[in-house]
Amino acid sequence: MEGNTTLYALPKPEVVLRWREQTTDDFRFCFKFPATISHQAALRHCDDLVTEFLTRMSPLAPRIGQYWLQLPATFGPRELPALWHFLDSLPGEFNYGVEVRHPQFFAKGEEEQTLNRGLHQRGVNRVILDSRPVHAARPHSEAIRDAQRKKT
Repeated sequence: MEGNTTLYALPKPEVVLRWREQTTDDFRFCFKFPATISHQAALRHCDDLVTEFLTRMSPLAPRIGQYWLQLPATFGPRELPALWHFLDSLPGEFNYGVEVRHPQFFAKGEEEQTLNRGLHQRGVNRVILDSRPVHAARPHSEAIRDAQRKKT
């Protein structure tokens, strides 16, 4: 199950414990790193934030399928050294996935190849979200307009 809520806020400890109580041992979560790490800090100088997040989620450690790093569209090829440094600093006992949104990472050029090669070398999954259906919808409601803004 994708844990999208962790992108927006760190869950309270009692919520994490409730999630553990409500699931069986074979259930797997895929929690997103908080935006304070991926968006505001842009993966830089965020060791304390990462430690806080992983510590908070630790009651669910046996049920983590992967931790998911969703990067903003502004995070482009020039930022890859920060991504490599961040990924290399993470604990090795978990699986990780990275979702990029910068257009150059989808252009089938050297930038995309460099991204894919770096992820592969580190054993990190590439998460791909096809947001075209979201943008193809006519924005007849505030919910659709909001989704379109968030998926750029």
